Amino acid sequence: MHRGIFGVPGGKMSETGATLRVDGDALEPDEISALLKVPASWSVKKGELLDHPPVKPNVLAKAGVWLRRVDRRQDGNLDAQIVDLLGTCTDDLTAWRELTTKFRVEISCVVYLAKANEGLDLLPETLDLISSRGLRLSFDIYR
Repeated sequence: MHRGIFGVPGGKMSETGATLRVDGDALEPDEISALLKVPASWSVKKGELLDHPPVKPNVLAKAGVWLRRVDRRQDGNLDAQIVDLLGTCTDDLTAWRELTTKFRVEISCVVYLAKANEGLDLLPETLDLISSRGLRLSFDIYR
């Protein structure tokens, strides 16, 4: 983390998580797994009953969803989580382009703050992994 004239901003996050999420109406989970060369942590087709996260009975998926997760971490190293997550998938940028032209594809990050002024930054190499694949990056931040 960069030290500015006021020192290190905030500090590390208390806990972070990262998930690769693919969603779309025509999504077939097995096809996504084959294209990315990795199984989903969880998936559902449009119109199937949702069972995760626990929802009310008889709720049907409004779109297909394919998720690949890495374990949450207490050290606040979101860079490592994203690198680990993408490292399990194919490096073939053509496959990623095919995926991102058909579906919404993002890395969804969850960040838990222990105090109000914790900071977060990502290395240029991590940002390059994300952008070269055409992925969105989203954050849910909790305190």
